[in-house]
Amino acid sequence: MKNKIKKTKGIKAWLVTWEWINDVNAVADKVVAILNPRWPMSRVASIVEIIYAMCSYTIEEMITITRHTDSNPYKSTNERGIINCGHNPWLEARKVGNLLVEIDEKTGLEIIKWNELPLYTRIKDKIELVRGPLPKQFCRRISGPPSSMAIYDRVESSFKLGWGPGEVPKRNDL
Repeated sequence: MKNKIKKTKGIKAWLVTWEWINDVNAVADKVVAILNPRWPMSRVASIVEIIYAMCSYTIEEMITITRHTDSNPYKSTNERGIINCGHNPWLEARKVGNLLVEIDEKTGLEIIKWNELPLYTRIKDKIELVRGPLPKQFCRRISGPPSSMAIYDRVESSFKLGWGPGEVPKRNDL
């Protein structure tokens, strides 16, 4: 029997994702939040800082940065319209196009697809295209709200059971 796929309509949005340098810092869900594309960068930056604090700080640290905002060790930064916050893993927010979700009704997996916006550069008095839209996707292997659960076992120096490349976690592994 063929898998039935439900698909949403593609939208423009601010996409917030976890990014990391190596597998040691990998988390279960790459996609963290989808925000209104009309929101100004300053509002998105504040939200990204709050999300990072909620996922990374102790309650005591949250109280400290609430009372003394200058004490936040991971303030968001903005470089060419991309907002970053954190260390490794860190959060990255950027505007994307054609963001959509496909749901495989047989497996329950969500496949999030989007296009990174084209990159341009100025050469003398002209704006030139560096690269066109870049299609990306992420397959959520768990259901429910996004998770920042670590999926790499540092003691064993390997992915946790069911989370390695090509593996699918069993329901009781989640």
